[in-house]
Amino acid sequence: MKKILAVALVLWLTVMVIQPMAAEAGGGGWHGGGSRGGHGYWGPGPWLFGIAALGATSTILAPRVYAYPAYPPVVYAPAPVVVAPYPSVVVIPQAQVSIQRTACYPDGCYYLQGNGVQVPYQWVWMPR
Repeated sequence: MKKILAVALVLWLTVMVIQPMAAEAGGGGWHGGGSRGGHGYWGPGPWLFGIAALGATSTILAPRVYAYPAYPPVVYAPAPVVVAPYPSVVVIPQAQVSIQRTACYPDGCYYLQGNGVQVPYQWVWMPR
């Protein structure tokens, strides 16, 4: 890619520099005289020619520089079948968690009611 850009840049600079110099050598140009108004400007011709030359150069050189990547063929193999015995389910009983169900104060006690699973917990105040 760098070589293509370098060649295109050299061609573009050559076209842009040589044509105005040739226009100046024809009697016009910077030193007055000539039928072009004395400036040596040819209009958009050099720019259009430079763009066309760049397009032609990249079209000609691109297929030679770039090649499509070659990938190895894909081989599909069936997935291995693994047969294992179904695991047996072992139920381990959970140990009962001991919860403090009373909280006593000088005026009375709070008592915890419910089991937290089927019946929600609820604190009940019992005065003395």
